[in-house]
Amino acid sequence: MLDHNYEEVCKQVINQGNIDKGYSIMEDLLCLKNRVYVPEGMRQRVMKSEHDSKVAGHFGRERTLE
Repeated sequence: MLDHNYEEVCKQVINQGNIDKGYSIMEDLLCLKNRVYVPEGMRQRVMKSEHDSKVAGHFGRERTLE
């Protein structure tokens, strides 16, 4: 499921610290510029799970204003 770039960057960051590209490890997750880096093979699945979630939807203008 992981792409080769993800694995390689993880190894470099773990072994050498920040590799001058803004990568870091935070709470066991690879991050790029302090945002979680999602491997290419998982991006569509993550987007679908977050976008299609019942709690991710819009509750309507009035409820949002409340």
